Amino acid sequence: MEFKYNVRDLKFILKEWLPTEEVLACDRFKDYFSMDDIDPLLNEGYKIAREVVSPINTEGDKIGIKFENGVVTPAPGFSEVYRFLQENGWGSSSECIELEGGMPLLIAKAVSEMFSGACTAIKSYVGLTTGVSNLLIKFGTEQDKERFLPKLLSGDWQGTMCLTEPNAGSDVPDIVTRAYPTDNPLIYKIKGTKMFITGGDTGICENTIHMVLARPEGGAPGSAGIGLYIVPKIWVNEDGSLGKPNDVVTVSLEHKMGLKAQATALLNFGENDECYGIRLGPAPDEKGRSKGLAMMFHMMNEARISSGHGANAQAAAAYYFASQSAIERIQGRPFGDKNPAAQRVPIIKHEDIRRMLLDMKAHTEGIRAMIFRGFYLLDIANNSSDKEKAKLYHSIAEVFTPLVKCYASEAALNLEAEAIQVLGGVGYTQEYPVEQYLRDSKILTIWEGTSYIQAQDLVNRKMRMQEGKPFAAWLKVIEDFIRQY
Repeated sequence: MEFKYNVRDLKFILKEWLPTEEVLACDRFKDYFSMDDIDPLLNEGYKIAREVVSPINTEGDKIGIKFENGVVTPAPGFSEVYRFLQENGWGSSSECIELEGGMPLLIAKAVSEMFSGACTAIKSYVGLTTGVSNLLIKFGTEQDKERFLPKLLSGDWQGTMCLTEPNAGSDVPDIVTRAYPTDNPLIYKIKGTKMFITGGDTGICENTIHMVLARPEGGAPGSAGIGLYIVPKIWVNEDGSLGKPNDVVTVSLEHKMGLKAQATALLNFGENDECYGIRLGPAPDEKGRSKGLAMMFHMMNEARISSGHGANAQAAAAYYFASQSAIERIQGRPFGDKNPAAQRVPIIKHEDIRRMLLDMKAHTEGIRAMIFRGFYLLDIANNSSDKEKAKLYHSIAEVFTPLVKCYASEAALNLEAEAIQVLGGVGYTQEYPVEQYLRDSKILTIWEGTSYIQAQDLVNRKMRMQEGKPFAAWLKVIEDFIRQY
């Protein structure tokens, strides 16, 4: 069966539930988008998901990504699909939060959801490049933007975030990667090892721009002393042209349970003391304090929401596939019919199959509604001329982030297991895609902080920030919804 997705479910969220008109009335969007654009954009997005993105998913899982003699060979079609999405405005340029001509998140993420359901491996590359681009837009100098953004957005290059080290995972302040000053106050020598780097070396682009957390020489202890550096795999000259290799070495690629077509790399920076990075943001202050981790959290929070959203996209794709299979598969007779000559029925007629399908549908639609409420809040926070409202909505969106990441990713595993159950024995085989959805989704409960880390974030930070006012405002959103419906 070909990739299935119900575009109507997404249109309902944008056209009948959320106040999308309020977002489109913002100055950034009012001359570019209207409600009439939603149907054609989502219809075309579904066509691309089905005809362009989905075909590389199963084959990529079977063939995987190869690493031999220091060279990465991507799975078939990945280079072409990544370039297609980026070049044609369906990738990073559509989701960058401050880029002129970019879509509202509500619309961009509706399209993005279908791409994630069609192939999470390729969509993760696009998402990371979007995150790097947003960091450059928000914190980079004009020279940084001119140097890196054009080719990141065109698909010539891609981006990564480099936090995890062999002895520092969730406990980021323990990182040992170092940044040493040079004669140029903006350029540092980088030395260290980063592991589990998604997209660390993919073979699909001519260059990779790594956002690397490192402690500058003399940096304060703990998280306050961590800086953030732009480290290209191949050095980028001031005019945007490529220079020489930047001493970023791929040691290995991980062999994983899922996302087998996606590169997860172990990288060495500065093996030969010739790796350089450009400092992002201000220099360390007189106490050795930097803004690196705070800046990186902008990208990490995007990635946390994307992880939850991507997990629900895969769960929804599993549901749509299972429901179509249940309509088409003939097996058994109606419950209670003792006549052996009775007509056999599609399995969707059986009560337990219906129960599982309804459970999947209720959960995926409810989780989607929660996630898109968050995108609505971010659209208003980033674009409203009402500064007080924008500030409040941004704070409420921060409360949403760990909930979206944790609940959606954990629920997806159970929902995909139900999809396998609907198909029965064949669902457990690689003949059908639902087992791949389950394998590919597991990492989403771990990426960007485990579910326990999200719980810590909610209880220790988000519920307490600003004396609990954003959390109270979030509760009021729920209360208002209950009263309304």
